[in-house]
Amino acid sequence: MGTQRWLAAPSILVAAAVLLTLALVWGQMRTPAPSQAQTPPDTLRLMIEDLITSGTRVEFEFAEPIAPGFTFRESTGADMTVGEDYVCFSEPWNDGLRYRCTPFTNIVTISYLD
Repeated sequence: MGTQRWLAAPSILVAAAVLLTLALVWGQMRTPAPSQAQTPPDTLRLMIEDLITSGTRVEFEFAEPIAPGFTFRESTGADMTVGEDYVCFSEPWNDGLRYRCTPFTNIVTISYLD
């Protein structure tokens, strides 16, 4: 009879360990993993300003060209100015700068690497 009691104790411990492991695995599956993505800004202006501040290379696509053949524009932000509802791009012109501005409504896409 002593041998039977000795064999029953490890079985109970093994069963308890298996149940505990299953409960931990199930709990991990139900807990969402923390997201590494940043929360996007509330407005297009804030997003463009954040990209300018970080020096991220950005590509804009326009519905209507902002100059003949000017449907895309790449920038790291040094040549951009952002207003409430528009963005301007500067480029060298004679001894100064020329600005090409377009409303946000003309922007089809903004693409960048995070």
